[in-house]
Amino acid sequence: MKSFINIMLSVSYLCTYTAIAFGEPRVSNQVPEQAGAININNTKDVNCSSYLSYLEKNAKPPIEYVLEKFNDHDLVIVGEVHHIQQNLNLLQELIPKLYKQGGVRFLGYEFFASSCQKDIDKLVNGEEYDTDLVEHIIRESAIRSGLIWPYQEYVDTFKTVWELNKSIAEKSDRFRIVFMHFDNNWHDFHYGNEEQKKAAMLNFMEADKLYAEPIINEYEKNQHKGLIWCGTTHAVTRLKGNVRNRPEKRAGGYLYQRYGSKVFQIMLHDFWCYRERGEDYPLNGLLDKVLNAFDEPIGFDIVGSPFADIKLPKGFMWAIDNPGSTFAKYCDGYIWLVAPEKFKGNQVMNIAEIVPDEETFRKVSQNAASKSLQEMRSRQEYLAAWKKEEDKFKQFQQTFMPFLSAQKKTNKKQ
Repeated sequence: MKSFINIMLSVSYLCTYTAIAFGEPRVSNQVPEQAGAININNTKDVNCSSYLSYLEKNAKPPIEYVLEKFNDHDLVIVGEVHHIQQNLNLLQELIPKLYKQGGVRFLGYEFFASSCQKDIDKLVNGEEYDTDLVEHIIRESAIRSGLIWPYQEYVDTFKTVWELNKSIAEKSDRFRIVFMHFDNNWHDFHYGNEEQKKAAMLNFMEADKLYAEPIINEYEKNQHKGLIWCGTTHAVTRLKGNVRNRPEKRAGGYLYQRYGSKVFQIMLHDFWCYRERGEDYPLNGLLDKVLNAFDEPIGFDIVGSPFADIKLPKGFMWAIDNPGSTFAKYCDGYIWLVAPEKFKGNQVMNIAEIVPDEETFRKVSQNAASKSLQEMRSRQEYLAAWKKEEDKFKQFQQTFMPFLSAQKKTNKKQ
């Protein structure tokens, strides 16, 4: 049986769930190939000198880089592949600096239901850090959205904001976390009649529009600068959606359409999903070849750089619907923290405390996005499945990046 957690996570993660639901992504011929695009098929003999020279002159430490972007933009979107520990460490280091030095007043956070907004507001403004309320948020968000997110590093962001707000006397000046995820009836999605399935499907099909709405509401109400932290598939601003029958725009696209140059979008270094070979290095390994020359994390612009005109590789999920598009269409900026070989996975929290009894298990499971989870019969079975997932996160590279092992074998042969 496929891992129920992996299937469930992919509602927000790359492309697995949508491929299951709708079949293979379509190929579109509507986007013309960009003039001057550079093909990178085999990086072995690529001359990297122009890329290295650009980075040596222009790259900055990631925190300085993100802060700088708020000089000219109100909304900065950071796209991540989920579950990389170093990404969340950066976020938690960023938050107090963005508040104090960048005038940023809210964080858009994909991973929890927007209908739980009152709970997160209460938590980050409380006199004490309420761990019971933290568990309630994870649990209630799972029941409403169908997605459970019990990962310590993501939840640590709550405490980072709470600690910041403790130092701010005026409540109206305090920092907010704005939850982005939408509620949905996943039981109807899987088991309802035709009319019920259609209603549940509509929410799923409009997911990115629904992700963008809490950000739009927050920004237009208060005109405050905000950092939006979400999966790479939701962060893209200028490319069409890469899955059959999904709306062409992602959440970043809706924000970019509405606010234009007020939006700047950054991708964190990760691994990419290719149609035939699955997960692999970005740009067929060119980025890692160049960026491994740097001992420290860096952030840099893609737009206006030698990287800008590199053509997105054939088979990359964002190239399928956007043939001929370049790296500069995929992202405005880029952050390199560590090489994929050094990625660390998230720590899974104590699921037994989050789902403490059979009644809670039934509430969580009956509206789970994962059909496998809906079919589980007991809390004991559920906890056992999470224990297996916890073990997988301890072996992050082997679980999520099998291409690393293949690369090591290739290097040995050479």
